[in-house]
Amino acid sequence: MNKSEIYDYINQYPHVDREKIKMAWNGKRGLAFFDYNQTLRGNVIVKVMEEPNIHNAQLIRDLFSQEADWSSKSLSYRYYLTEMLEWLILNDFEASSEVISDSFRNNHSAIKCFYDLTISDEQINNIIDQLTHINKMTSKDHNYQHIIDELKNTIVVRDDHMKQKKAFDQYVTERDKVHVAAKKNFIQFLKEGEMTYIALFILIPIVLVFGYYFYGLNVLIGMIPMAIAYVTLYVIFLIVKFIIR
Repeated sequence: MNKSEIYDYINQYPHVDREKIKMAWNGKRGLAFFDYNQTLRGNVIVKVMEEPNIHNAQLIRDLFSQEADWSSKSLSYRYYLTEMLEWLILNDFEASSEVISDSFRNNHSAIKCFYDLTISDEQINNIIDQLTHINKMTSKDHNYQHIIDELKNTIVVRDDHMKQKKAFDQYVTERDKVHVAAKKNFIQFLKEGEMTYIALFILIPIVLVFGYYFYGLNVLIGMIPMAIAYVTLYVIFLIVKFIIR
């Protein structure tokens, strides 16, 4: 399908060939796994989720159901699943709750998409309250407890993630304070030592002149390596000072 045909398919749904978006599994797993409709279904999902509206709710529900089935067979899930789940929860939950429940029943691969939801904890808790109320009037074989459990786990995982992030940020802040203090102390050390280096740098030629005048050329030659070493150290000192500024 080209873009125009995909838009026509979306606008005319469900009065189109619904088999085109259904899971068409080859019966194999691992690297040999293949769903003959996965590319087309993915393209339809991308287009319909660009500007989803309530008129597309049935299509989104059907796409969601097929993607959840894809996750069950492939033992993974595509990001589309979370995007559709979140839209259905916020915009079509009353009509979609049963589809969501059936899609995630014993589907451990797809259930992971709950942890990528971006809706607030308050919204999640409202959904939990709704499902808990429904459960009281539903048989155990067709209740929503598995969805309730995963929504609760989502909040727990978020809270744990925030605690870890807070602890890491605090560690980085404390580490940076130590680094800044060490750099500050080192700069202060360089500043205090700079005058000493300058004074010695001025004294070197004087010492060389006096050495030559009083002790001759041999002493002067012996002092030259020491002078070169000192000049080298001073150059290194200046380079370090420039780098850490």
